[in-house]
Amino acid sequence: MFGVGNSRLEKNHNFLNFEELNQKTFNMKKVCGLDVHKDSIFCAIYNGETYSEVKEYETTTVSIYSMGEYLQSENVTEMESNVYELV
Repeated sequence: MFGVGNSRLEKNHNFLNFEELNQKTFNMKKVCGLDVHKDSIFCAIYNGETYSEVKEYETTTVSIYSMGEYLQSENVTEMESNVYELV
């Protein structure tokens, strides 16, 4: 089964395809990280290579809409957040 010249093994070696792996790295989506607090939200964008500056938004409706417009203008497609809740 794993002998040299086995056509089955040669056809199924895609798990070692570094060219495909590098291509996926370069096609990474823009993502944002949100740190959510009671009175503020901190937002940063990562494009696979660099981070943007951290922007601070208030938790008011107007400010949250502004943050949404900013993220759309930067073509952000995914997010990660931490939510802290006061007990």
